[in-house]
Amino acid sequence: MDRFYLILGLPEDGGAISREAVRAVVSRENKLLMVRTNWGSYSFPGGGVQSGESHEEALCREVSEETGYVLSRVGDKLGEAIERRADRCDAGAVFYMESHYYQCEVSGVMTARQLEDYEAALGLEAVWIDLESALVANETLLNGTGHVHPWVYRETNVLKELKRKG
Repeated sequence: MDRFYLILGLPEDGGAISREAVRAVVSRENKLLMVRTNWGSYSFPGGGVQSGESHEEALCREVSEETGYVLSRVGDKLGEAIERRADRCDAGAVFYMESHYYQCEVSGVMTARQLEDYEAALGLEAVWIDLESALVANETLLNGTGHVHPWVYRETNVLKELKRKG
């Protein structure tokens, strides 16, 4: 499968606040392991890479924290999504996030989830869902009139890329 490379949002001019993240694409029996919020959006498990941490180490930590699943394998990189948008905390700055997506596998081992406060407030729940259902749910939120977190746009575009590439 060819890698995807998406750039979403504002051009990068002026000050930028950067973040690097990794995301796990785990599939089993035609379903994806995703994280659902209490308002119905779906995202791939993952998050920020900490200082001195490899992508593989960050993936293992983030997947375990968010889903309770233990990764047994980090495979090929599937692509990247670059987000650029106005920073919510620093007027005039651009928030720049580079998310790296990897094909991964989980073992049968489960651990206790360790959600951050904001993740618990969002009611994060690990679910197995088919790609089309996750895509429809996210698109429905994006087409609605309510507040939608920015990552829904990113994850919807990545789901579209995965669907397109088959």
